[in-house]
Amino acid sequence: MFPIFAGFFMGIADLIPGVSGGTIAFILGIYEPFIEGLGAISLSHIKDIFCGRLAKVYREVNGSLLLKVFFGIALAMSSLAGLFHLWLNDPVAKSYLFSAFFGFILGSVAIVNRRIRRFNLATAIALFVGALFAAALVLLPKGGALYLPSSGFDPMLIVFGALASSAMLLPGISGSYLLTIVGIYPVAVMALASALQAASLGELASAELVILFQLLIGIILGATLFSRVIKLLLTKAHDLTLSLLIGFMVGALPAVWPFFDSEVSIFGEERLLSTVKLLLPDPFHTTCWISAGVVIFSYGLVTLFDKISLYRAKSSSI
Repeated sequence: MFPIFAGFFMGIADLIPGVSGGTIAFILGIYEPFIEGLGAISLSHIKDIFCGRLAKVYREVNGSLLLKVFFGIALAMSSLAGLFHLWLNDPVAKSYLFSAFFGFILGSVAIVNRRIRRFNLATAIALFVGALFAAALVLLPKGGALYLPSSGFDPMLIVFGALASSAMLLPGISGSYLLTIVGIYPVAVMALASALQAASLGELASAELVILFQLLIGIILGATLFSRVIKLLLTKAHDLTLSLLIGFMVGALPAVWPFFDSEVSIFGEERLLSTVKLLLPDPFHTTCWISAGVVIFSYGLVTLFDKISLYRAKSSSI
């Protein structure tokens, strides 16, 4: 059940621009086995699937973990996409939501740091470079231009899907945030929400499904290929890679800063809320103290998750 729980929270994170599912995997202690499982997938396994050798594939790629995690991700996205779309477009709800993830990420940095075996100048440089890169990416102006996909086949959707899935695997770098930068995120979320709404009415949203299918192809390709790169780096340079990933998490914190000024833009029939600039907390405003409480609560929740993860690891080794 725990991998499903972890996947569910990864799915929630991937719905929010600025938050990475990889960060949640790190927090819950399943990041490395998840990456190892994805990195083990090869073309021969695809051939085995078509030949009916499912048990062999299941065993070699840690299918138990991968299926449970992806089930959790799919469950979160299918059940919460509409709700999070509403929350992200309400300034107060968005502030509290960002407060929760700010606490999650802040708490996870100290936890993940314990997994570095030797901290030296090289790992310090890697951490600094990761933080600088993520901060630069987060603070980039998004431009605001929307990418409107052409009807039928659009190869850029596959490229965007691959880019997003590669980012989702990196703690601190949000796939949905990158999709926001290139202008496809509102289209993708609305396509998902429309397809789910149509399905609930027994109808088929063909145009939306074409968009989602092409994004899905890119996501699968990007996740399969990029996970092999991360797996190799974790094997050959474990401490340097972890330091770089921790830097990504630290540098991405401004993306979920809960105090901001926002503006509303209209896309189709939808009102979309976007952050214009980050603000200092106002101690004379109730929202400030509630947000601070949410940060502390989520920080404590991360600590609890870590204790659960350590207990599970200890129990499985007995």
